[in-house]
Amino acid sequence: MAGRVPYEIERLLAEAGSRWDAPAREALRARLTASLAQGLDSPSGTDRRADGLADDLADDGLLAECRSEIVGCLLHWTRDFTVTHFDRDACAAKGWGRRYFDYVQRSEAICETLCDLDRFARHADLADGFITRLASSDEPVSVGWFLELARGQDDVYHPPTRESFQRHFTDIALLTHKQVIAEEHLRRATASPTYWNDVFTKLGLEAHIANKRA
Repeated sequence: MAGRVPYEIERLLAEAGSRWDAPAREALRARLTASLAQGLDSPSGTDRRADGLADDLADDGLLAECRSEIVGCLLHWTRDFTVTHFDRDACAAKGWGRRYFDYVQRSEAICETLCDLDRFARHADLADGFITRLASSDEPVSVGWFLELARGQDDVYHPPTRESFQRHFTDIALLTHKQVIAEEHLRRATASPTYWNDVFTKLGLEAHIANKRA
């Protein structure tokens, strides 16, 4: 049974593929991945079924494979960076009392998984490695995700408040460097007239925006 655990995610997604739309499949992937993270991380005595799974994986030499599966899901979710913009009319149609709303696809799944890794602690190094990879990359899609996570610290679905995350999110030199890349490679490709200005304002980079326009 344990040997099939890492593959259950893709099997269930394949079965759902013909019936569910893309957001629903991503939500399923998020919950399956979170369940796997909880199964790996649950401390002794809190969940006997989870403990049994973790013990089986360790005994069968599959723990590293399951950790790799979680990392693979995070990499899969960050393969592209897409912002959907809802203007006033679109918000009204959904019953939202807002002038506009920008939705970053898969941000919820990513934040939930990172918070699960942080909350269950034992494999939180996977979350640390993920944010370190984003912070050290100048590849535009990775830059987009890094800035989105930094921006979303007060959102309902937010990244964990781990020291490794905060160290990067409060590094103004790093944020400014990422801003330059986003301005050059992402702004014009993003289907939202508001998203990047809001991101830079939230991160305290308004002066940099003004200087570029001066």
